[in-house]
Amino acid sequence: MKFTTPCIALLMSVLPACSSATQNEGLGSLEDITTRTPQSDTLDAPSESAQGLPDSEGKEQGGEGALEISIQAPEGDEVFTLGEAISFVARIEAGGESLVSAEYTLRSDVQGEVRSGPAGMEVIEFTIDELNAGFHVLTIELKRDEEGLGEASVSVQVNQAPEGPTLVTITPQSPVTSDALVAGITQSALDPDGDEVSYTYTWFVDGVAAGISGDTVPAQNTQLGEVWHVEAEPSDGWASGPIGQASVTIANAPPSISSVQVIPNAGDTTTTFICTHSGWQDPEGESENLSYAWQVNESLVEGEESNSLANSHTQKGDEVRCIVTPQDSAASG
Repeated sequence: MKFTTPCIALLMSVLPACSSATQNEGLGSLEDITTRTPQSDTLDAPSESAQGLPDSEGKEQGGEGALEISIQAPEGDEVFTLGEAISFVARIEAGGESLVSAEYTLRSDVQGEVRSGPAGMEVIEFTIDELNAGFHVLTIELKRDEEGLGEASVSVQVNQAPEGPTLVTITPQSPVTSDALVAGITQSALDPDGDEVSYTYTWFVDGVAAGISGDTVPAQNTQLGEVWHVEAEPSDGWASGPIGQASVTIANAPPSISSVQVIPNAGDTTTTFICTHSGWQDPEGESENLSYAWQVNESLVEGEESNSLANSHTQKGDEVRCIVTPQDSAASG
């Protein structure tokens, strides 16, 4: 019996033993021959990584010498203001590959080349501020002697802040202590990108931040003589525009009363009439202060300034009226 053909198919390194077995059938079985074969004589199949197949992340597994470049900053879809300095940082994992004579080029898909220079270090870092407004895809490419070594890309947006004057007013323009203050925009800033513009309000009283951020200051927060100032800041959600501002001074609010009554409401030629009132109010909290005047048949009774009118001023058929005026230290109601 001869074993020549199956020996060649299974293991090339056993050819001499098989040749000997051809001449001597008593050396043993084929299994005995293959188990005596040295391991160093076997032929191993190449691994996937050695063949340069991609891994699960799509990165080429080229073994030693593979180069990867990644962008650390800016972040993807980050928004910057026109003219703002943008920090650009790229990291190179050389994988044993020399960076000598390697060069980088940063390009915008809108503006073309933005930066270039030697890549010598494993970190490429610089700032750029020349990007036009709009959306950009920034791509950094690494080359050596015109041979591409790798590249990476990131998307950014360059935003334009709102422009033009903001005109703001405070209503009422001559407030008193009983008035709430309301800020209103009479002319809005415009956004060059067409974004919606919103406003943030900051209030100050006598030059100190009042801690009020809305467009309204309640009346109870104000006092006589205070100067209130508002700043209205326009924003498109990413950047702020020129601030609009306005100021008012809080004036005195005159006092008031709610009702006046003559007692009795009917009399005769012997009756002394008394004037009463109710509902005194003064926003500044001053004490009650009133002046009186009397009319008989719509004519002023001279010299009568108290809250009573003697019967000597009246006769049968007269109509009597009392006028009460509330007063504070600054104004009459």
